[in-house]
Amino acid sequence: MSDTAKPAATVRITFLPRGEEVTCPAGTSLLDAARRLDLHIEAACGGNALCKKCKVQVLEGGNALTPVEREYLTAAELQRGIRLSCRVECFADARAELVSVEVVSLAKLRRFGKERAVQADSDVAKHPATLALTPGEPGPLCRKIPEALPARPGGYRVDQDFLRTLSPDLVKEGALLTLVTVGDELVGVEAGDTREACYGIAVDIGSTTIAGYLVDLNRGITVTSTAVSNSQKEYGHDIMTRIAHCMRDPEGLATLHGRTVEDVGILVKDLSRRGRVPLDRIYRMTLVGNPAMHHLFFRLPVQSLGLAPFVPLYRDRVDFRPAAMGIELPSACRATFLPAISGFVGADIVGMILATGLVEGDALTLAVDIGTNGESVLGTRERFLCCSAPAGPAFEGAQIRDGMRAVKGAIDRVDVGERVTARVIGGGKAEGICGSGLIDAVAGLLDYGVIDPTGRLQDPADLPGSVPAAVRSRVHLEGEDRWVELVPAEATAHGRPIVVSQADVRQLQLAKGAIAGSGRYLMQRLGVGPGNLEQVVLAGAFGSFVRAESAIRIGLIPAVPLKKVRGVGNAAGAGARLALASREYLQKAEAIQQQAEYVELAGHDDFMEVFVEAMNFPPAPPPL
Repeated sequence: MSDTAKPAATVRITFLPRGEEVTCPAGTSLLDAARRLDLHIEAACGGNALCKKCKVQVLEGGNALTPVEREYLTAAELQRGIRLSCRVECFADARAELVSVEVVSLAKLRRFGKERAVQADSDVAKHPATLALTPGEPGPLCRKIPEALPARPGGYRVDQDFLRTLSPDLVKEGALLTLVTVGDELVGVEAGDTREACYGIAVDIGSTTIAGYLVDLNRGITVTSTAVSNSQKEYGHDIMTRIAHCMRDPEGLATLHGRTVEDVGILVKDLSRRGRVPLDRIYRMTLVGNPAMHHLFFRLPVQSLGLAPFVPLYRDRVDFRPAAMGIELPSACRATFLPAISGFVGADIVGMILATGLVEGDALTLAVDIGTNGESVLGTRERFLCCSAPAGPAFEGAQIRDGMRAVKGAIDRVDVGERVTARVIGGGKAEGICGSGLIDAVAGLLDYGVIDPTGRLQDPADLPGSVPAAVRSRVHLEGEDRWVELVPAEATAHGRPIVVSQADVRQLQLAKGAIAGSGRYLMQRLGVGPGNLEQVVLAGAFGSFVRAESAIRIGLIPAVPLKKVRGVGNAAGAGARLALASREYLQKAEAIQQQAEYVELAGHDDFMEVFVEAMNFPPAPPPL
């Protein structure tokens, strides 16, 4: 009989600093163990060792260092026990400490530009009433109460759920009541006159962030806003990685659905708390999101979105009850997910079109929502085209050597001149660079010829004589690796220099090529050029904070006068608010779905030519 101990079938994994434990099958990675505990570890690539962001400090247990960890982690990190959680497999009990906690930058996420004025006209109405009950007169209360409502062609439907809230004290004769209707449905009866308390919530389910707005439906104004990080990110920053997870894991769809519903529920309660509005005074919701977020929210299979021809299972508006999905709102609350246009142009872009007024005027407009998926809309109220291009996660900081999201510690602005300066979100020492900072840096380096129009970082010996000494000294070449140092090691939070590498420039070229190429392709299809554009709209949290001059310099958007460029912030959320506050805009959302001309880019050789050309940078600063 062998004395060799059998390997453990299960292992106990503990995460500090909170000491949370989970028992998992032997061989489980630290990343998967953290997911079981709902602990957030940045894993932009979904755990495939591509983004190299999922760092933890391993205190005990774990397999031997893998080649990818030896290649990427610094000697100082290895000495501290820093590992990539997706590569650490546990065959014995293990302990690890989370080294960073992501915090959503609410100041940026709440920004939505100037709110469009709208006449408050939601489909929620409150009617004061006093019941006149005649003793001995036949007829149940569920008929008597609707009779107290204003006359309406076809009458009112009665939601049976509200009957559970009725009591003899509430509906006694002579008592002042408020009858609540949503459209043609009677959904609630409240004691007293509650007309002043009538609220709704608009939600933008973004793939990175979920933003919410509490709206006073009587006045059509936003009371407060907030945002939460979309916890689906733990399964991949980009949509296709999450879809692949659902296709690979039998429980993947249920898991990502549950995460989204839970996130929305947290958002709703936070809005209620911030606005000091009881949950039972919230009667309406509108939601927007891309088709993948829509399908995951409703637990619809996403396979059709991951395979050509990328057709959604459903794209029309969806009316539902939040309470039935487990969201802590009254049974009287009704919700609508706005319609989508195609498999990659969703309700979020319908919201953007609503908010920007693109289809209400004659000014030729190019609107771009810059993100992991870049959606472009071009046209006027007479005709408009739209498309979607997979830009990848570079604008979110993923697949960039020192990239990170736009949170505290990220460089969000860079100026290249006689000296190189970097602004850090929240102040203090820099931890990395986010998308807007990367665009600034590349734009400045292009101006001095440190980067050529093909995207090649020049050798230090080949730099033009006009390059300032402070810039020249930051350009490095080591073997085939080239980089520009933005912040020296001694000035960063982690003791490593923050750089822009040759590989970073290539990633940016791919991302900006997809977005710039899609805009150019739509202009070709409509038979117009940059000179015909009367305005360029940059939507989304990222689009609002990138400097227009930098975006033009790298060719992300067409070279138009700066006065024609405007950032509109979270236009998708703004559109959801318009549809919430006004029945007219809710109807416009469906009209937009019908009018939009979707242009499918995949598989078109002529688009590929435009895309390849758009990856190059403009050869010189364009005239503004």
